[in-house]
Amino acid sequence: MPTSHHERTRAAYDRVASDYADLLHTELVARALHRHLLDDFSSRVTGHVVDAGCGPGRVAGYLAGRGVDVSGFDLSPGMIAEARQRHPNVAFRVGTLEKLDYADGSLGGIVAWYSIIHTPEHELSTIASEFRRALSPDGVLLLSFQAGASQSVPIASAYGHNDLDYVAIRHSPEAIIAALESAGFAIELNAVQAAAPPERNPQAYIVATVPTIEARDVHDTRLSTSRIALRCPTLDDVDAITDACQDPEVQRRVPVPVPYRREHAVAYVTTFCEDGWITGERCTWALEVDGAFAGVIGLDDIADGSANLGYWMAPQHRGHGYLTEAVAAVLNFAFDTLELERVEWRAFAGNRGSARVAQRSGFRFEGVRRCASRGRNGREDDWVGSILSTDDRAQQAWAVLDA
Repeated sequence: MPTSHHERTRAAYDRVASDYADLLHTELVARALHRHLLDDFSSRVTGHVVDAGCGPGRVAGYLAGRGVDVSGFDLSPGMIAEARQRHPNVAFRVGTLEKLDYADGSLGGIVAWYSIIHTPEHELSTIASEFRRALSPDGVLLLSFQAGASQSVPIASAYGHNDLDYVAIRHSPEAIIAALESAGFAIELNAVQAAAPPERNPQAYIVATVPTIEARDVHDTRLSTSRIALRCPTLDDVDAITDACQDPEVQRRVPVPVPYRREHAVAYVTTFCEDGWITGERCTWALEVDGAFAGVIGLDDIADGSANLGYWMAPQHRGHGYLTEAVAAVLNFAFDTLELERVEWRAFAGNRGSARVAQRSGFRFEGVRRCASRGRNGREDDWVGSILSTDDRAQQAWAVLDA
């Protein structure tokens, strides 16, 4: 007896596959809006496109007829068998939305045509992150689903069958948009069509794209030392960032979500880091040592001639002096390129490792800010230091470290 929502959904669609395909094979002929959305999508995408949750392949077949390089996958082997029979010119396979079998940035477009309607709301962020990971920088995502208030609807009878047992979810468009934006998408279209026969529910359509860095090419911001390359974080760093943020020391000292999941790293790279470079409010670099991700350093709150400096290292790369080298490179960038006058360092009081790096880099210790930051267990004191563009970089005496 199927128990998980995946198993129940697969069993139901395997059961109804042939009748479902027969019933809906001309559905697009009667839906001018659907054809318009798919035609617009076809005109915009370049490269390979995937129909995610393709069912019997009618959308993939429609796109292929418009010259799109498209393939499809679905959870149900029964649906894939129907798709292969009905659209032999398109490649289809069994697969899931949660783990796309495509390389990072390899897809020109993704269509999820009524395929998220069996996904629990708590899994939307995982799927959104997978879509974001697989789409190219100029990729387009097209979603459709029955709109509601995120309510679950048990289904026992459908497509001429009365022995089914699965659940459909009428997702709130706001919940879908929140998941997409958290994963780093920009929303282009959010439309809801009122319920009209044969549909009994409003129908929602969302078009989302991948924001790209325009004003400042990240390659122009690359820095280096004798041992380290400093570059903008990319999706290639997501797994390494996720692993590093499982470290208790990172979770204690750095304001990262706990538990830290892969979708948090995707959002960090695609939204926090990229947006910072676009707006000029933040400059964030990944530290690369011998081709491997080693940590992060950045300037935040850049305004009025000043900025804040922050950094952290993955556990396996600590103790080699990499951060001290990286700080020197970033300070050169701050004072010479950005023409800042002051860079401030702050950390939770007691973070001696971070403090030692700042001390060795020439920061002057300024004191303690009482209960200035919120930590895991409430408000905590901060240690504060700074360095001016006119200061030398010699190591300074810090009473909190040298006493």
